[in-house]
Amino acid sequence: KATVSVLYWVGGRHTTMKQILNVLALAGLVGVVEGAGQWCVSEKNLAGHEKQFRGGFRDFSLYAGVEEVKGCKNILRHVEGNDGLWVLEFDNVEKYSDAKARIANANLEIYYDSGKLSFVCNGGVFLTDIVGLDGCGGEIDTSVIPVSATPVVPSEGASDLIRSRGKVRNDPVIAGAVNAVSEQDLIRMVSHLQSYNTRNSYSTEAAHAGQWLEEQYLSYGFDTELHRFRSDMPPNLIATLYGTKNINKIVVVGAHYDSRSTDSTSPTQRAPGADDNASGTSALLELARIIYTRKLTFDFTIKICAFSGEEQGLLGSAAQAQLWRQQGLDIQVMFNADMLGWQIPTEPITMGFKDKSIDVEVTEQVMEITTAYTGLPTAYSASCCSDYKSFHEAGYVAVGFFENAVAASSYPHYHKSTDLLEYVNTEQLKLEVQAIVATVLTYAGVEQPTKLPDVIPRQNTYIYLAPMDTLGGAIVPDMNMTVVSVYEKLQEVPKGWSLIKTNPAIPKYLVRSRHEDDRENLKKAYGTDLVQLSEMFFVLATDEVEERKAHSCGILLLKPLEGAVRPSEMQKPKVGRDVAKKNQEKAYYMKIIDQGLVEPLLRQVSGEDPIHIDGSSGKIATRYSFVEWNQRAAEWIGQTLIKVGGCDDLVYQEFAVTGKITRNVICKKIGKTQPDDIVVIGAHFDSISSANGGNSEIFAPGAIDNGSGTANVMSVAAALKDFVNDKTIHFVLFSGEEQGLYGSKHYVDVAQKEGLKIQVALIMDMTAYSAKYFGVTFEGTTSPAIRAVMNNAEDNLQYLKSTLGSDMTTNHATRSFGSDHVPFQQAGIPAILHIERDDTDYPGYHKTTDTVGYANYNQMRDIARVICGQVIDYSTA
Repeated sequence: KATVSVLYWVGGRHTTMKQILNVLALAGLVGVVEGAGQWCVSEKNLAGHEKQFRGGFRDFSLYAGVEEVKGCKNILRHVEGNDGLWVLEFDNVEKYSDAKARIANANLEIYYDSGKLSFVCNGGVFLTDIVGLDGCGGEIDTSVIPVSATPVVPSEGASDLIRSRGKVRNDPVIAGAVNAVSEQDLIRMVSHLQSYNTRNSYSTEAAHAGQWLEEQYLSYGFDTELHRFRSDMPPNLIATLYGTKNINKIVVVGAHYDSRSTDSTSPTQRAPGADDNASGTSALLELARIIYTRKLTFDFTIKICAFSGEEQGLLGSAAQAQLWRQQGLDIQVMFNADMLGWQIPTEPITMGFKDKSIDVEVTEQVMEITTAYTGLPTAYSASCCSDYKSFHEAGYVAVGFFENAVAASSYPHYHKSTDLLEYVNTEQLKLEVQAIVATVLTYAGVEQPTKLPDVIPRQNTYIYLAPMDTLGGAIVPDMNMTVVSVYEKLQEVPKGWSLIKTNPAIPKYLVRSRHEDDRENLKKAYGTDLVQLSEMFFVLATDEVEERKAHSCGILLLKPLEGAVRPSEMQKPKVGRDVAKKNQEKAYYMKIIDQGLVEPLLRQVSGEDPIHIDGSSGKIATRYSFVEWNQRAAEWIGQTLIKVGGCDDLVYQEFAVTGKITRNVICKKIGKTQPDDIVVIGAHFDSISSANGGNSEIFAPGAIDNGSGTANVMSVAAALKDFVNDKTIHFVLFSGEEQGLYGSKHYVDVAQKEGLKIQVALIMDMTAYSAKYFGVTFEGTTSPAIRAVMNNAEDNLQYLKSTLGSDMTTNHATRSFGSDHVPFQQAGIPAILHIERDDTDYPGYHKTTDTVGYANYNQMRDIARVICGQVIDYSTA
């Protein structure tokens, strides 16, 4: 049933909800309270917070409630969201009357007229075209402001740490980065972005611009992901650089990359958008370039966001801010850059800052930072509004950078096909980008160059790799491990520990280096004294470290490893769930997986039967990584997992392969007691058909390779929909496997940089073909941890035989290659592959003949049942 809500208005300029409630409490009134305005809250609403604040405007504030409240004016009964509501504010009666007439002619409705030249109306994304005004653009005498579709959360203000950082001035590292801003690079970036005919969010060219942006951020060493917030617009792009210490504290920097001309929704009208907003988009690219080239590291994580849908009412940023609010991200501050290049004729270059929906305290600090590092004067701009507003409404501290102190519409080429680079003052653009660089580096906590420690006195220390939760030592985040130093060689090495074989009498350092060329320099400089732990981390054993030599090798972290821990100080393992209860659960959930579940999924994913998605249907002709059907297959997989798999969160994780974009699908089932511990079950869903002269882009059914593994992952997700898992389960379908395991590599890279604690990965590839054998190969390595996972798989098969019955045979292989378990193993994560025993003899391998005719559904079912048992084992405490 739809929930019918009521939207209310209350008079008076809104400050914060807390202040409003204090006024009411002091007055002791119910209904209308006289004063600076007319605030309306009943006793019930005051105590129970049953109304939702939807924003403060010039003449009134808006609330949505579940019932009518005495003293409020009911302006709209609505079903969920806000039905595309806008608030229009005018400074003169002529424009006010003209807008009302246009709305009436368009059969739209004015829900509330304040009587003070402002009103609330509907209209959605087409409203601005109907009334001939610019949404969020800030006319000189008009404001057109979208009403939040979700409750507005008043900010609690900046944290003490942010306020203290904002007082720092004249940092030499920041000054050097500011001076590195390149006017020529900014010209190059703006020129490229205006070369698209349009970047309107309803155009295909906007998506191409987004792909180019992703390639740039990847080249600057950032991790990227895409957030698809609606099907008819390109996604938001998020580029992440992880902090070295407070990795969960985040500074967000945003700019919208979409553009528009006179028609806000036209996919073809020329809209180069050089100032609005190639200038802001280029500012963020320049920030990333400087971070990369100067090898800067930060205390906090930085997320750079390129939003789409801004010109239609801040749609992309609103979706992003609400998502991160729901996920509980600790966003310390959000900075937004929108229009940086137009100088007011005859006026000095001035850095403008938005004056609505912002944190005043932090904005004032940023003004001081701007002047300190650039010499620019600063001023407030009354223009409203841009993507910072979405973060302000989600309760985050937000600041909006703008090109000057007047409204956006003062720019003569604003929202026109003539918004070109020739009208951008590139000197001003450089100065204002410098202000943004100084600000971000200040608040993210740019780290000072490595101060090399004194040589540690000689002592017999032995270095071990140990589990992440070991007390003491130095964390190696991209391995989920800890480097531990002890004063003597251990006679009994604890489980999960391994000795790094370096000379025990020579001092040791933990070294971090992010760039490939620097890693090669390190190896050449230190040779056998250097032990590589992971792609980025090394242990360096040497008596002396020369500062010049170290910096020439690009060392980002140099931490002495001194005696820190004894094995007796390790945390004790937790006691697990009752074995009898677990086995009882296994039989129940295994039985759900039968031919009636796996067969329809395989037939659909391999194109034998049609799929239905977004109101249309069709057969998947190919799942080749770079074609549209791969994208549609991913969407069908995601929607099906939501429907049958009990996903708490669904993520489309995009990445680039040789400049082409594809994506993984991740269904997350959050654990109840240990949500930070993760069990991965995965398979690649992409297909290929090149072996017999086929064209993978046109037809590659890939039923066995790897529609079978894909269907099995989905079947296990469906079977475990109601299972109460203690640890989080990730059901992952990878793309890019056939081009070189790119999807699984990307997933593992992101997981490591986010510090995810992956306990085990269970991968399936080709599970349905049976000729000589009715059986499965468990493929791993000789590692004790991986051997244990293979033995667990064998135990679950024996359990299956003893309960539901199975004739399946097994083979254990210890040479892992060629599938998505390998990147996990290379990252030190226990992972095995489940693959049919006849995989090397399959006649349809990488051919157009790889169809469901080869499928043995009983073998496919039994492999899925074994995996199901393993997931239950590993996801229970």
